[in-house]
Amino acid sequence: MANLSALSRAQSPVHKPKKAPGAALIGVGVLLVGMIPGAQLALDVAPAAAETITVPVDDGVRARLAFHTGWDGDTAPDPQVYDCVRYGAAPSDAAPGVIGNVHGYVGDSAAAYSDGYTEWGTAGTTVYTAHGAATADGNGTPRCSSDLDLTTQSAIGFAPASVSEIETGPLFNLGRLIHRNNPVLEPNEWYHGTLDVQLLGMDLAFEWRLHETPNQPGPPESNDIVDFLNTVGDQSFTTADGLEHTLIIDGFTDVDPDVACPETIDATVPFEQFSTFEAQSNYACLYAHVEQVRELTIVKVATAPGPQPDVVPSFDFTSTSGTLGSPWANDFTLTPTGLGIGAAASTTATFTAGESITISESDRPDDWDLVDVSCVDGLGNPLTLIRDGNVSLGRGDLSVQDPEASPITCTFTNEYHPHVVTLLGSVEIRKDVAPRPGVPAEGYTGGDERVYEVEYVCALDGFTVAQGLAPVTISAPVVIDRVPVGAECDITDEWLTPQPTDFADDDYAWDGYETSGSVSIAEDEVASLTITNLYTHPEEPVDPGTPQTPSTPGISALPSTGSAPVLPWAVGGAAVLLLGAALMVTRRARRR
Repeated sequence: MANLSALSRAQSPVHKPKKAPGAALIGVGVLLVGMIPGAQLALDVAPAAAETITVPVDDGVRARLAFHTGWDGDTAPDPQVYDCVRYGAAPSDAAPGVIGNVHGYVGDSAAAYSDGYTEWGTAGTTVYTAHGAATADGNGTPRCSSDLDLTTQSAIGFAPASVSEIETGPLFNLGRLIHRNNPVLEPNEWYHGTLDVQLLGMDLAFEWRLHETPNQPGPPESNDIVDFLNTVGDQSFTTADGLEHTLIIDGFTDVDPDVACPETIDATVPFEQFSTFEAQSNYACLYAHVEQVRELTIVKVATAPGPQPDVVPSFDFTSTSGTLGSPWANDFTLTPTGLGIGAAASTTATFTAGESITISESDRPDDWDLVDVSCVDGLGNPLTLIRDGNVSLGRGDLSVQDPEASPITCTFTNEYHPHVVTLLGSVEIRKDVAPRPGVPAEGYTGGDERVYEVEYVCALDGFTVAQGLAPVTISAPVVIDRVPVGAECDITDEWLTPQPTDFADDDYAWDGYETSGSVSIAEDEVASLTITNLYTHPEEPVDPGTPQTPSTPGISALPSTGSAPVLPWAVGGAAVLLLGAALMVTRRARRR
């Protein structure tokens, strides 16, 4: 491109092997994969293995090149008059030179000719669009030719293949692509345009992109890159079985100038990009296939089984597709007009049977829980297209044989559940040991680390909101966190198995316990419950009292092993069984 003198015309081409196993080395052009991020061409899955149908092509393939436009760094259109954009057509076997555009449109100079186009070409004709100039005037301004010049401009050409019939599914040759990569002077480094194709009653536009790389340091780094930015047709045709199909571009293969393109090839062979050598004419075969088209509808339903919302919000969706140009490659938003299926919002677009699509909710509004995602076909049959709460297509062939079953509807249902923050506090369970009056205090020898299993319960409005068995020691109280404010907590029992080390001699014995009484839970405070185990000695006078006699199991029925039964809640660290937020003292809050 720019800096003509920097090009070494005597440079030998660097040949690159093709991706496909066992393929020959590339001849004149090089076809690369993945050099430009986001410019993938090939489908991410193989074409759908639907029942093959042979479709007659009465009018063959017609094609034209249109709307050749310079771009500013591949970020935005920047057409300039000195891009020297030109259009033309010539017999495919004609020698390079100046060609006219008799049946096309040269474009408007005010638009830098970016609105022009060639005539419609058929088999035996090559249509061209070109840009750039080989020389400049004394001020450095490129000298644009009046007509397209295949010897001095950078020209993209397409020669439609002769096609009389197509089988649905297998790849077939759509035509031959040519890049006459002449070194040129030009304002822009990137160019876009369209390859328009007429086939089977469809008028399809595929956007191509050309990166005019600097001519140094040499191949392959300086090779120019041609690729497509959309690969799926936006129109369809109906086959004899009543099913819709469209055209999908699969990619390029290299070919020598005098070798005809094979009519069909394996689906794994095409390359995503056409890499072309400077100062050479580069050739590639362009392949496509016909694939079944289905319709996908995404529905958003909002419901509110409890409190009603003031408004129903908008719901954002993230949508990705492995097919360039798919309508499902863009994110979207659905806004129900109210609650229920009658007020649902939806969007509908087509997809191809071999396409890979993932659709998921994103940035879900506060208080709106996703409760269901389901998909059915046009006959109401459920489809297994849900993965991790997302609609996921492309894990296999999604072609169908019955046109009535073709449409797919996937419904996302959200329920309104106002989220609340429950006011919480804590309760501490402490342990003490004391002798009955007149009994020596030194009789207890169990120590401060002796573990006692203490049952507790907290209730609010007649419902149990926390309950458990706390392993307490004299030196280490247990704190029960996250107890609802207003709950009344109390110690209800103790599981106690006498140990040989509890007392100084065997005449000492446990003799009931006393508790500090119930406590009420306050916000962000720690209430305290204390259980004091009492012990006696038969030789010492005992003040008659009315110690609490534990219910079974307790002192009157000591477990023989000292182990507690398995309970349906966790202790140790004091996990709590919480019930019914609506039964708690609550404060409304929004999630952040």
